[in-house]
Amino acid sequence: MRDPITGSFFGASHEGDLEKIPGVVVVRNDGPLFFADASRFRETLTELVRREDEHVGAVVVDADSVQLTDTDAADILIQVAGELETQGTSLVLARVRPEVLALWRRGGLAERDGFARTFSTVREAVDAVSDGGTSAKAGSR
Repeated sequence: MRDPITGSFFGASHEGDLEKIPGVVVVRNDGPLFFADASRFRETLTELVRREDEHVGAVVVDADSVQLTDTDAADILIQVAGELETQGTSLVLARVRPEVLALWRRGGLAERDGFARTFSTVREAVDAVSDGGTSAKAGSR
């Protein structure tokens, strides 16, 4: 959910006059993302997409708080992206710490088309995907 005045993003439980971004789900992973979190991460994303009233064209993962990770997380992201693609939904990353991104790329993330670029901010990612695709310029790291 986005504050229409400030453009800041908040969780769905936040009170106030927030707006949904049509066709886009933003997910913040608060904590580690590694092999032991695979099921939780996949279930969370799947449930959030399922709860939407309309088709979700893109899921933006805000990975700013991911500090503990491993190359298995790259596998998780690749698998989830593949599952979402079968539904016509893309998965994009925002605010990934450079050391985390480097590890994920070593794990094979760079070879996946949708992860060739990451976005520096959630707003950039949402702006790119809310126009119907991920063709907007990304802040690559």
